[in-house]
Amino acid sequence: MRVYVPDDPNDFTGGVGLPQVTVSNFDGSVRSVATCPNHIGDSSIASLVGLFGPATNAPPQPLPTFVRPLVTSALYANPDNQYLSAIVEHMPGEVVVVRGQAPTFPDTRDGDPVMSPAQVRYWSMCTNEYAKPYRVTDCAADHETEITPDGRYTYVISTPADRPANAGTANGVTWLDWGRTTVDGVLLMRHMLPDPSFAESIMSVPPGEPATATMGTYAPTGVYCAKATFEAGGAAACGLP
Repeated sequence: MRVYVPDDPNDFTGGVGLPQVTVSNFDGSVRSVATCPNHIGDSSIASLVGLFGPATNAPPQPLPTFVRPLVTSALYANPDNQYLSAIVEHMPGEVVVVRGQAPTFPDTRDGDPVMSPAQVRYWSMCTNEYAKPYRVTDCAADHETEITPDGRYTYVISTPADRPANAGTANGVTWLDWGRTTVDGVLLMRHMLPDPSFAESIMSVPPGEPATATMGTYAPTGVYCAKATFEAGGAAACGLP
């Protein structure tokens, strides 16, 4: 069970509570399983990912290229929730800049109805480690992403030390922490429950193919860029319109 963004940030169950679990035994008896008193992590999950997760031996590309992975079992994808990924390599003094058209979504924390007309129910961008168990470093959900009046987003991914001075909300930029630099990183974009009329969703990308194959302006486009270059002229100076 996963809750992405509860309307009440203090209720991680999303207002529905924890599920009631019962076990039916072979002899016909039924017993209830008590809910956990505290929300804690389970280290056994990392062990399972280590055993069965896809390999992490693909090299970074010269340009950060978003593709729909062939295997997403360790990312918990399902028919309603799919991913794009881009493997990136840390280089001191450089950042990764990602731009694209943002799909519309219901911002329920701002009062939108859950089923209000939108292209997707939810989307996000995250930075992860490209090493099992693919530890998450930083994420920006749809409502946390800076979106310009013409519907575009700009992400800058860097270490705190290499964060450009203009990589912030005042300049329409969403900054994400790179995390550990001793391993390659993997950027993950997620789309959930696209409207059937939204032909440019991640679900339309064939597994193993780049996002640009079918997503048009909604495909995230990434470049490596010197921190000083971004500070001088933003994404345009780095070659992204």
